[in-house]
Amino acid sequence: MDLVVFLFGTCIGSFLNVCIDRWPKRQSVLHPRSHCLHCGKPIPFYQNIPIVTWLWLKGKTSCCGKPIPVRYVLSEIFLGFMAVWMDPFRSNQTLPYFVFFCLLWVAFFSDLETFLLPDEVTLGGIGLGILCSLWYPQMHATTSVWESLQASLQGACWGIGGLFLFASIAEWIMQKEAMGLGDVKLLGCIGAFWGAQSCLWSLFLGAFVGTIWIGILFLRSKILSNPSPVSLHQKIAFGPFLSIGAFVYTLILHNFPAYFSFSYVE
Repeated sequence: MDLVVFLFGTCIGSFLNVCIDRWPKRQSVLHPRSHCLHCGKPIPFYQNIPIVTWLWLKGKTSCCGKPIPVRYVLSEIFLGFMAVWMDPFRSNQTLPYFVFFCLLWVAFFSDLETFLLPDEVTLGGIGLGILCSLWYPQMHATTSVWESLQASLQGACWGIGGLFLFASIAEWIMQKEAMGLGDVKLLGCIGAFWGAQSCLWSLFLGAFVGTIWIGILFLRSKILSNPSPVSLHQKIAFGPFLSIGAFVYTLILHNFPAYFSFSYVE
């Protein structure tokens, strides 16, 4: 059974790779044929086998010999093991977690590679969060569908409204764009899944990880005497850090609300 679930997860990982490649470019994932990222030639169906294809081709395309991103095989392996670990078929409660982590995976790499967070992830994620809250009210520590829906809607509003206000203040202080609307909608997606409290923790943890990363880059530029050190004018994607913050919150803090709760957030 675990092998079947693992293979299912690798297929999901392969599909998420397609989403990462196509959604930021406004392309449909329902394209009739897979094609090479470099030369656009169609890819035979037998070269779409998760993990095996990447290893068989030694990380290069068969048509033009250019490298296939390592992210392809990492997505397939990671989602395979995540599916086995969570096993969404065995317990209904793990299905929302699995769906949410898939959304975070696409958001992480989409923003990291293109500085874009596709609406299919952010707005679509808000819709999925609300639907999951209706179907699984235990996500919000209740058995009432109405209370779960309220918590989901409040979380989405907190995420979108709160981060939009924060970004507006930051832009006024810095006199430049501090945060894109994609980040705002992504935080709304996080809130729709886990409520208002998740927005605060995800934003805090994401900013914390981002600060550490920028500090590492700054020290690296100083040690290597980089002529172009990290500065406030350098464009840095916040979506990956926000995704990490949401992942940590959902995996750890969400399961211990009594120890990590804000008294003023219902």
